[in-house]
Amino acid sequence: GAENIAQLRSLSAEELMKAGQGAGLVKDNYVLPSAWDAFTTGTHNDVPLITGWNADEFSFGAPKKANEYIKEAENRYGTFAPAFLQAFPGSNDQEAAASQKLLGVLNFGWNNYTWAKLQQQHGKNNAYLYYFAHVPPGEPNFGAFHSAEFGYALKTLRLWERPFTAYDHQLSEAMSSYWVNFATNGNPNGEGLPVWPAFEPATERVMQFGDKVETVDLPSGQQLEFLDEYNAAVREKK
Repeated sequence: GAENIAQLRSLSAEELMKAGQGAGLVKDNYVLPSAWDAFTTGTHNDVPLITGWNADEFSFGAPKKANEYIKEAENRYGTFAPAFLQAFPGSNDQEAAASQKLLGVLNFGWNNYTWAKLQQQHGKNNAYLYYFAHVPPGEPNFGAFHSAEFGYALKTLRLWERPFTAYDHQLSEAMSSYWVNFATNGNPNGEGLPVWPAFEPATERVMQFGDKVETVDLPSGQQLEFLDEYNAAVREKK
């Protein structure tokens, strides 16, 4: 309820804490502008980019049952609910659970996909998009979980107590080579490596680090298209 900075400075720490706090950075358009606006106006830091996401990022709690999932979708997405439920269906509990898991993955995926797309559309330097789908061996098995690619890209598997195979080390060698090449000259490609094309919104090819190192079509394309349309509508309302 404070109207100016002087009123905020007059409040005690206890009063400020009672007001609650949000997660993430405060986009005040003074110190920190909207990332979307920065890219679309060309005021972002225009540098080469590697970004991506993992096949099994985070799952947020126990999945809701199908009826609850559909009701929540209708309440949250309104006129977009039919399109949402086509992209993330929930006709039964199993399907609803799978859709909720995918939504958790794409909480990260859509942001990184959009980042790469905006860089290609509004920047002069290339963006390189990856999808990490390799499941590290051993237990606990969380799939290709959030941050699982770090040990491979940074070549630090020796610090991770898991029963790594020859392929794990081969994958780490390839990924760390891409990252070193990128750090050296802004381009991950180099001798002896499968070609990693710059991300192009028209073709939407990404580098997949899975059972093979190869370029593939954009994963979850239908779902990412819905998130594009929905988030565009949200931005227009603002």
